[in-house]
Amino acid sequence: MNRLNNEPNSLALDSPPRGFYTEINPEDIQVMLVGKNPGRIINAEIAYYRGSPKDIAQKHIDWNRGLFTGNVITKPGEKRSLVFHQNILNYMSTILDVAQSEVFRYCVQTNIVKCSTVGEQDKLEKKTINNCFSCHFMREIEFFNPKVIIAFGREVENFLQSRNNLHGKPVIYIKHPSYHYRKDEKDSKIGMIKSEVRKYLNPDLTE
Repeated sequence: MNRLNNEPNSLALDSPPRGFYTEINPEDIQVMLVGKNPGRIINAEIAYYRGSPKDIAQKHIDWNRGLFTGNVITKPGEKRSLVFHQNILNYMSTILDVAQSEVFRYCVQTNIVKCSTVGEQDKLEKKTINNCFSCHFMREIEFFNPKVIIAFGREVENFLQSRNNLHGKPVIYIKHPSYHYRKDEKDSKIGMIKSEVRKYLNPDLTE
């Protein structure tokens, strides 16, 4: 695990906080966007968070805002794909009928599992996903109380559907944003998801 501060017994985090973002107060959340777990950490991310942990929360907000605005800083030769973030904004602005800059005034993005794992596309171990769901994810559900959950990918959808008796939220599948819908199917697929999602939203957002 990468340390963000090389001093022994430092209070700095072992890994940067990752895979969570919103721009609004909990009571205003309409949609929870849920992935499996965060992708790999890149060197620029480690360097960005290195040092004092006192401003770690603001750094986390700024870093993630950079990912969604395309202003993330990387070192020469180190690329950071923004397909995931761009597709989220593209899909959700259509689903919610809002500008891309307003998506996270209605949404919170999170993951069932909070840490990166070896083999990003591998299925998560049952013990890992069950533990993170009960210890962390359920607390997020209770705190944000979203109207609806959008699941990134079938693995997440199937898991959350199997735990519906615990979280009690409608779960709607969308293709993982790291991958594109085919051009000839995108509009119809997103349109169908939009119709399903908007059944659960506050009336003032669906007018």
